[in-house]
Amino acid sequence: MKNVRLIRHSESAADAGEPTKDHASFALKAKGLEQARMVAQSITSAPGLILASPFLRAQATALATTALYPAAAFETWPIH
Repeated sequence: MKNVRLIRHSESAADAGEPTKDHASFALKAKGLEQARMVAQSITSAPGLILASPFLRAQATALATTALYPAAAFETWPIH
């Protein structure tokens, strides 16, 4: 059986109430980076695939998991 884990991006600048220029480039806050590390550490076995949107906040959240599991495939899907 395959397991799928859906993870929303960690706290971004927009989540923290900061003004942002466009929807795709919200950066993670320091709290968001820590949240992403905590989620990555909760994953107990290497994922077969890590998939993230091209948005900066989603990429940064996923990269915390790729840092722990560098052999896992990592893909970005297109947003239309």
